[in-house]
Amino acid sequence: MSSPGTVLPTALIATGVGLLAAAVMTGAGSPWPVPAAAALGAWTTFSAAARLRTASARRREAVLAERAARPRYDHAIDDQITIAIAGACCEVWWTTAGTSHAPYCPHSFDQTLKEG
Repeated sequence: MSSPGTVLPTALIATGVGLLAAAVMTGAGSPWPVPAAAALGAWTTFSAAARLRTASARRREAVLAERAARPRYDHAIDDQITIAIAGACCEVWWTTAGTSHAPYCPHSFDQTLKEG
């Protein structure tokens, strides 16, 4: 997976490696293009590496800033949920948002009338 920010550095690296290979291949014929191609290949390769390093540092800073801006998780909510679940009645009570109970539920209004 490549992001748009890595396309140019990748192209620069490929160009630099190609120029370095051309410098090696042409070195057998005439020696004058070898230093120019080697210097240009090294420059493009190192500039691409610097671009990638800078992009990576910016991305890392952005991620750290986003993480710092996130609200922290409140573990007290877990305790409140545990208490609510412990005090839960029956499935009918859950599905009706606490408005009615199943006939077998100990908190059912009909059973409290029968007992009293």
